[in-house]
Amino acid sequence: MAPKEAWYEDFFDEYYRAAHREYEEEFTTTEVFGALSLLDLSPGAHILDVPCGTGRHSVAFAAAGYTVTGVDLSAQALALARERAAAAGRAEQIQWVRADMRRLPWTDHFDGVACLFNSFGYLGDEGDTQALAAMVGAVKPGGPILLDLPNRDYYLGAVPPAYWQETADHWLLCSFNFDYVTGVAETDYTFVAKNPGPGSPPVVQRKSFVRWYTLPEIRKMLAEAGAQVEEAVGDWDGRAVDGEAPKIIVLARKGA
Repeated sequence: MAPKEAWYEDFFDEYYRAAHREYEEEFTTTEVFGALSLLDLSPGAHILDVPCGTGRHSVAFAAAGYTVTGVDLSAQALALARERAAAAGRAEQIQWVRADMRRLPWTDHFDGVACLFNSFGYLGDEGDTQALAAMVGAVKPGGPILLDLPNRDYYLGAVPPAYWQETADHWLLCSFNFDYVTGVAETDYTFVAKNPGPGSPPVVQRKSFVRWYTLPEIRKMLAEAGAQVEEAVGDWDGRAVDGEAPKIIVLARKGA
């Protein structure tokens, strides 16, 4: 299955950030400290955050005492990440690198790798396989790799075909469809401005295509990349992976 298009190149813009701002403010600490608990790395260890987006996890890792490298394809996201790090006084602890996650420029380099907040599954099956192999390749032998994935069994029962959200400036209509043949969740986002100003578009549309992998699929992909799954939980509270769990959080370890 090939990706429909490189939709992710311009998807994560100011509209996306506005729709997720409240979530990010509420859950960043939970995500980062949950990740650190599973990674079990000593303070000062070097963590690769990929893809890092605008740096909310990277900055929180740095604030917890870790050295961080944040990687993303978006120059705009990295510019915002640098601003975030500077504002938090963490600029010296974080290196920002623009790169494609399928072709990471390191081998056996990091103490641990974290891929958080449903940031995997954007590149088609072949591209996702390449990205996972690059993550495993970038970590030191014996090092941990953490993947924070959506649990499709949960979302297929929980997400309606269409629903409305609200941001400060827009009404947001989300229309959802899941392709059972390809395993891809396709979502249409329609942002309707509450008070469109001069030159401001009254309606903006976006679309995402995300492959929702099962735990057996991810386990197989990791094994082929040279890592073995050690633990899988259904959320940051440590619950079991089942149909009621919103996540599949996988901790794997690279072979020594």
